[in-house]
This record gives sequence, structure tokens and C-alpha cells, in this order.
Amino acid sequence: MREDDQNRPPTLIAGRDFSERPDGRLIFSREYLLARGTCCGSKCRNCPYENRVAPPREPTSKTPLILSFVPSWTETLLGMGTDLGVDVVARTRFCIHPKDLVKTIRPLGGTKNFSPQLEDEIRALRELSPERPVVAILDREENPRSFYDELLGLGVAPVVTHVETLEGLPQEISRLSQALAVDEMLELKVRYERVLEQRAKVRPERALRRMILKASNGVDVSAILTTRKLAYVIWKKPWMCVSHQTLIAQVLEFVLNRPVGSAEEFLFAPKGTRYPEFESLPEGVLPLYSSEPYPFLREIHELPKGLFVDGELYSWFGIRLLRFLEDVLEASK
Repeated sequence: MREDDQNRPPTLIAGRDFSERPDGRLIFSREYLLARGTCCGSKCRNCPYENRVAPPREPTSKTPLILSFVPSWTETLLGMGTDLGVDVVARTRFCIHPKDLVKTIRPLGGTKNFSPQLEDEIRALRELSPERPVVAILDREENPRSFYDELLGLGVAPVVTHVETLEGLPQEISRLSQALAVDEMLELKVRYERVLEQRAKVRPERALRRMILKASNGVDVSAILTTRKLAYVIWKKPWMCVSHQTLIAQVLEFVLNRPVGSAEEFLFAPKGTRYPEFESLPEGVLPLYSSEPYPFLREIHELPKGLFVDGELYSWFGIRLLRFLEDVLEASK
């Protein structure tokens, strides 16, 4: 799959991706255009980039200045957009989506370490907009507790989510919506709930194109449908996998429409270990090499045979994971 294909939704869903004019032409939605990642320069009616037709909504004294230290939430909030009253003014260097929008937002370090200029940046924000609250978004899985303590000490109100399960995602979206006073986010909550209600309808054999990026060394892509012992691999030297106790495992359960909840059947993870390490990959498993955080695709010819998956689709909760699950359901019809 070409790199540009990874950023383009493979299916079009009416009402989500487009509406149809009486003359048969399509009007693409803001969300669809954001999912592409970059502007096409055609001045689309709902363009979220520099070629937008409609002006952004002017912020009020109650519109928070948002520091987002969670890449998934950064992408989701930018997807909501300034025309909905969301104002993300700082991010981490790992907040890379939507591409054309994040490049205009100042990075303040990573997800584990702040930029040394954090205090100066917050002071500058307050001087520019003294009446507006400064809010930081954190997640317990993404950021260390020290983030919370330091931000609190700087007078910033941290909003902390805790995304552990697919079933818990609607609640976390609701929590974020309430904390930021962005009611439009509740539509995402409803869509997640709708997706989870329909999970039994998934037909994995029809969703293979969305599930797999590439196969190596003669592995049949359909092997993922029948292999009981899978290893979702995220690192090398040492080899590191994710266990059945993670969100990624639950996403795999969804797209494969079968349980992977047994440590004996899935990832060979000792009980209580979320990210087990190995000196070598266990025998008899089918590796699923994630595209992140380790760049496995660069070493495709040197690795044990396996399948390559788009790691962002399996772990970037928020709008990206939601669209992935909706596409899987659409492909199953």
C-alpha cells in the first residue's frame, strides 16, 4: 500500500464522508477532508485547511487555550476545528495528525518529557489572552504523573482521560466534551456506541484490506483469520509485544470478530504483563508488525515472516480508531 493510500479512507460512508447534491455531485465532509491529512487545493466547501470558505468562529473569553499532550486527542480536537470553538495552541512533537494543521501549532516536548520552554510558553499565552482559561489534556496511559503535578503547579487545569478499553471510550469522550464545553464531541460518543453495538456484524474476511498493510516472505494475508497464536509486535532489541490486556488486543478482537483474551492463545504474555519482552519471537506465532513505534517496514526482508499492520489505526483512539472501526463494519456489509 502506498503511503498516500494510508491517509485516504478506503470507503465512503454517506452522511459521514459526504452528502449528495440534487445534480449528483458529492460534497465531502470536513471529517473526510481531515482524514486525508492534507489540502487538495480545490477550495472545497468544507475545507478545514488554509483554503477554507467559511471563516473560523471567533473565540470568546470562555474558549480555553488547549495544550494537548495526547496525540489521539490532538487529532480529534483539530478534527472538530476552530469553527466549532476548539483552540489547540500547543501539542507534543508526536502529535502529527492532521498533517496540514499540526504544523502550525507549537510543539512543547514529547509525551513523556516537557519542553524546557513550557513555563515561558504558558506565561506568553496568558499575556496574550489573560481572560481565557489554559487547559492541558493528559492521558494516564500516554503521560507520566509528573506532567499533572507540574502543570498544576503552573496554574494550568489538567484534564485527564484514561483510555483502557473500547467500551470505556464513549465515557472518556463524554468526560472530555464536558471538561472543554465542546458538545459536538458527543456525536463521536454516539458513533462509538453505535459501532460497539454492531460488532457482531463484522466479517473479517471482507475487512482484510483495512486490517493489513503488507505481507512478507510468502505469508498469505488471510492467515490472520485462522491463526490462533498472534503476536502484535511493537519493538525490536528487545522484541516487545502487547498483551491481551491492552486496547490494541480489544481492537483486534473487534476486527477479527473472535476473542483473543487468553494469554495462551494470544501474545504469550505472562499474567499481569502488558508489554512483555522476548529475546526472540516465540515459535509458532504469526507476528503482526506494527508500523509504530518501531519502523518495521524498513526491515521487511530481514524479519521473520509475518504481516504488517498500520499501528495508528489500532492504537490512536479518538477519531482515527472510530473511522477504522466504522470502515470495518462498512466493508462487512
